[in-house]
Amino acid sequence: MSLDKKSILVPDMTAGTITIIKAEVPGQELDDTPFPAKLELAFPDLKFAGYKPVSDAGKNNELRPILLTNAGDGSNRIFVPTEQGVIHVFDHAAKETGIFLDLTDRVKYTD
Repeated sequence: MSLDKKSILVPDMTAGTITIIKAEVPGQELDDTPFPAKLELAFPDLKFAGYKPVSDAGKNNELRPILLTNAGDGSNRIFVPTEQGVIHVFDHAAKETGIFLDLTDRVKYTD
């Protein structure tokens, strides 16, 4: 996407070129007004099991989630893996996660 967000930049790695394509639908006007959306926390009261925002040494300890996905089996379980190697699980109405799988001993994580 170009800086002005009105063109798509398509690289050709073999030829070493970039083709610029206008981001438009022929015959339609482009509506570039800002979308009236606001951000809200999905689970504002959720506590992550075993997580402390400050380490025992007094340093910030980031949670670093990398995904939020459902179980896909109708159970309403939601999974949140972290960069550190812990996979948290919770029901959409839960106040605290459980630890589904802890792989921290197999993950090399450096903040």
